[in-house]
Amino acid sequence: MKYFLTILIFLGWFFFGYLLILYSLGSSLPRSNPVAVEIPQGASLKQIGSILQSKGVIRSSFFFPYYAFIKD
Repeated sequence: MKYFLTILIFLGWFFFGYLLILYSLGSSLPRSNPVAVEIPQGASLKQIGSILQSKGVIRSSFFFPYYAFIKD
């Protein structure tokens, strides 16, 4: 029973973290038009995340480098 509860708690935290990442990478503003974003050549993932956040493309730039690394 103890192992079952441990696994259940772990899965709960994993699911909560996944939802938090999806929420933070979602758009911060409802929009129907595309947004033009200029990314300088050689910009790091952290810098790109900050640019996207400042343009309102994502809510938070904190998880962006990790997300981009996993998706690459």
